[in-house]
Amino acid sequence: MADAMNGQLTDDQRRILDYTKQHRGTAEITLAVNGSAVMAAGFIMARTRR
Repeated sequence: MADAMNGQLTDDQRRILDYTKQHRGTAEITLAVNGSAVMAAGFIMARTRR
């Protein structure tokens, strides 16, 4: 099971993040999450660990 606070994403979340990184072009922001900090935490932690 994924743990958002430790930067572990579900398979679906990982696919979303990988897709946005591949198709962001010159955008400074890779992915925006519309929700609480808890919803965004996994993406933030995963991104900073790579």
